[in-house]
Order: sequence, then C-alpha cells, then structure tokens
Amino acid sequence: MMRNKLRNEDIGIWSKQNGIEWGSALKWEGKKILQKFRTYKYAYAISNKHGLQLECEDFVHPNQKIFLKKITLHNDSRKYQDLTLFFQQDIGIQNGTAFFSMSNRTIFHEDKGRYVLFNGMIDNRGISQYTTWQDNDFYNKNFLNIENGSLLLNPIAAGQVKSAFSIETTMLPYEIKRGYYWAIAANDLHEIQQLNEYMQRDPEKLVKDFIEETFGSKVMIPQIN
Repeated sequence: MMRNKLRNEDIGIWSKQNGIEWGSALKWEGKKILQKFRTYKYAYAISNKHGLQLECEDFVHPNQKIFLKKITLHNDSRKYQDLTLFFQQDIGIQNGTAFFSMSNRTIFHEDKGRYVLFNGMIDNRGISQYTTWQDNDFYNKNFLNIENGSLLLNPIAAGQVKSAFSIETTMLPYEIKRGYYWAIAANDLHEIQQLNEYMQRDPEKLVKDFIEETFGSKVMIPQIN
C-alpha cells in the first residue's frame, strides 16, 4: 500500500469561477528528510489560477500502515472561494475491486482479500463526492465534469480499477485552512474501520506521533501557525 502514497500531481482544485487545476500543472518545490528509516516529505506550490498557496506534508504512522497527507491552503485572494479538492487513487491492481462504502463514506480498493481504505477531511467534514472506474473503460475515464465540478458517483468497479473522491470547503479572503487525506492498509475490515475512526477523530495525532517517534525534539519541520 505504501507505494501508493498520493502524488501531489493527483490532487485537483476546482471552483466555479476558475475551473479545474491539477497538481501536475503546478511547479512543486520541497524537500525530503530521511531519519530512522522513515521519510518526511514537504512540498510547496502556488496556484495563480485560484490565488492559492499549497503546502503538502507526507507522513507514515510509526507503527500502523497509515499514510497521511496534510494539505495547508492559503487563500491569497481578496474574495471568498468555494473550493473542491479532488483526489485520485490507483494502487496498481490488475484484477481487483474498488467500491464506495455508503455506511461510513469511504473508498475501498480490494485485491485478494487485502484492503486499502481512502478517506479525507476538511472543516471536520469528509467525502462529498466519489466515483470508481476501470482503467480501460473509455466512458468512465472522463470521471469529472469540469463545468460543474461533479464526479460520476459510480459506486463500484472491478478489474484494473481506479477511484476518485472530493472534499469541499469555503475560504474567506486571506484565510488559511488545513485538509487531510489518508490511506490505510489491512487484511481485516474491522481493523481498518477502527484505524479510520482513529484518523477521523484527530488526524494531527498521527503527525505528532510521527514527529516524536522519528525526530524527537531535535528537528523542527515546516509548520504553519
């Protein structure tokens, strides 16, 4: 699962006024810190299209198979902005299943009895829209309606599968907000649900655990106050 750490290029930003912009169109600058066989990644980019600064920090839980991407948005615009963030998932499954769980509003990818759960949060709210598709499905490859920022809401797909979901927020002029994206791997659905609930309660707890376990008090990593 950890090879599927979400690339910044797979994050999309959409607004009614400015349309869609994918991370692949942005110029990312950052650094990687290796410590005690663990990796911390920090990346920064500016979206002139949306008047935003983006900071992305990648963490892996020191003891559990949980990957967390912390996204800090800086609204440099004088205007209110209604924003939708999109995230794409592809873990290289050739003959598996991707599905959206209505009960807890999460995306699952399954392959030979092994599960990866994907979720996100901003403003204490989770997934707003979702979709799944086969990589060779021509119709569903256009999973995003660029004009209105909507996903196809296809709940399940089988084969060489991919998925996407969105989270939504409104930003005041010059406001700073934090959003979170995480992926959890496990062979047991009960375990994966418990870990998801752990993340939903406080994503920052994983950040603190990672820093204490990996760096102790010796290293300060980029933070926004």
